Amino acid sequence: MTVVDAIGFLAAGLVFLTFWMKTLIALRLVAIGSNIAFAGYGVIAELMPIVVLHLLLLPLNLYRAWEQLRLRRRIETALSTPPQVETLLPHMRERPMAEGAEVFRKGDRADCLYFVASGLVEIPEFAAEIAPGQLFGEVGLFNREGRRVASAVMKRAGTLCLIERDTILRLCHTQPDIGLSLTRLLADRIAPAPAPVGLTPPAAGHDG
Repeated sequence: MTVVDAIGFLAAGLVFLTFWMKTLIALRLVAIGSNIAFAGYGVIAELMPIVVLHLLLLPLNLYRAWEQLRLRRRIETALSTPPQVETLLPHMRERPMAEGAEVFRKGDRADCLYFVASGLVEIPEFAAEIAPGQLFGEVGLFNREGRRVASAVMKRAGTLCLIERDTILRLCHTQPDIGLSLTRLLADRIAPAPAPVGLTPPAAGHDG
């Protein structure tokens, strides 16, 4: 077997190996190896169509591998930090709210997630308040019935930013880190941190 044949078989073996990869990052890395091997094989064997093809595929596979690595970093960040509202704000619209205005009632259809830009929101059923800079409304958004589990009223006039449920679901599909951030927020609502000994922990699920 010549060196050219060995390189050709190596390249073919790497292509075969891509079909056994179970993760996208590993698949891309093996594909990058096959592109390099095939390009080298094509140069030595003077097969220019193969050289051109794999020189075109190489930057594409490099870019896709970089995308997957970046996505993994974003997912790791989403699991270890509070929800990044900045990723949602471009998809939100503002709604000025007067003092005493009702945002939603318990039992209403949950069709929006809210962010308090200014003002103060009260959850009467749980004697809780949602301050500026906080999200609320995700419990009803993701529960089985799709209904609000509590009411929300403006205790102080301000501005709410809202994003529709359909948009949230689309973003969760295209940007998994957003879905993970909201899942973490939801878990924190349902299971808050334990209160110090001798104190009663606040009621969970107060955001509606």
